[in-house]
Amino acid sequence: MEQLMTNLLENLYATNNSLINMGLPSFLHIIWAIVIFLLGRWLARRARNLFTATMSKTDTHVNKKVVYALEGIIYYGILIVAISFSLIALGVPINSIILIFAIFIALVGFAFQTTLNNLAATIIFIVFQTYKPGDWVDVLDGTFGVVKRIQLFTTVIVTQQKSTVTIPNGVIMEGNIINYSDLGYRRVDMVVTITYESDLVKAKHIMEQVLAENKHVLAEPKPIVGVELLGVRGIDFSLRPFASAEAYWDTLFEVTEQVKLRLTEAGITIPVFRQDVKLIQPN
Repeated sequence: MEQLMTNLLENLYATNNSLINMGLPSFLHIIWAIVIFLLGRWLARRARNLFTATMSKTDTHVNKKVVYALEGIIYYGILIVAISFSLIALGVPINSIILIFAIFIALVGFAFQTTLNNLAATIIFIVFQTYKPGDWVDVLDGTFGVVKRIQLFTTVIVTQQKSTVTIPNGVIMEGNIINYSDLGYRRVDMVVTITYESDLVKAKHIMEQVLAENKHVLAEPKPIVGVELLGVRGIDFSLRPFASAEAYWDTLFEVTEQVKLRLTEAGITIPVFRQDVKLIQPN
């Protein structure tokens, strides 16, 4: 980007020198500079309006302040470039303009390094639709909740405990982002253990019925019930139903409760951890 900017400035400076060498009157330099500025301002407005129209048609649901800020960055960024070209048209040395730009960018980058990092992450989230308000996400390897809003530098998440967490977008982008709403469903993993004396086939049938009757369990993807492990305490069944992200905990609680009640009614025993202690008397 910096190299492209330098090439544009150098080409414009060479064109301006050619016009001067051809005997262009001095007052025409001013007109030339004004034309460049007006053209740049038109392009800035055009780009801003195009961005606004695109955002209004896209289902991003981002905070309006974010959209306004990005509009300003686009508009004033192009306008600064146009002003630079206008200064070159007036005869200002290109080296001076490049030096001013370099110093300005260095100072801004050093002073607002973290802020710019967060802003860049915000732009990436919006452009690539990493997540949007209303999505259930897991960020920072443990912060799980629903996205309330995406702000200019941060994201606000409401957790399962109904706590509001505000996280810098740059920090979120550095870690793994799990979006449970992107596919529309989430797998609920459960393990149920029965004793070896119990009827394995009957227990599996009961668990399949519980999943089929639960209103939160989705028919597709198909729920899975299978023997996972022949353990020390008993036979471990793995239950893997799928439910919407919003119904994850309701599914977990209801299925666990119903499985316990139905197995007990059928006379199938769930093993209880027991430890035998043998006391040895001296005599």
